Amino acid sequence: METWPFSRVYAPKMLLLALAGASTLGPALAQDETVRTEKVNVHQGFVKGAQYLEASEADRRTYIMGLVDGVLSAGLYGASATRVARYQHCLEQMPGDRVESVLFQYLQENQESQDIGVNMSLFFALSEACGLVRQP
Repeated sequence: METWPFSRVYAPKMLLLALAGASTLGPALAQDETVRTEKVNVHQGFVKGAQYLEASEADRRTYIMGLVDGVLSAGLYGASATRVARYQHCLEQMPGDRVESVLFQYLQENQESQDIGVNMSLFFALSEACGLVRQP
């Protein structure tokens, strides 16, 4: 049984689904510098960490393109321009294979991330890699 939910035949559809799933990063990025007390519901996305790790390199790169597009379009979902700019600046400094490498390494090193959506794991991985982790 194939663990990757999309076959290569459906690569264009997979990219569209990745873009739709990536839009779920918007609420996570929407937090500004103040601490918010309201709860934010973030969709689990279409692919969990374990599925992502088992996918081919080509499938992982295709999926991550959609996730990165979601990060860069987070302003459409209420993220502040400042917050989006921080992630954009960091992403502009990384070649595409480095972004995939950051996520892949994060998933391998954080076992619990394999049971959640890759969309959230990318948020955590980028926050860490870009030095955007909030201090308590």
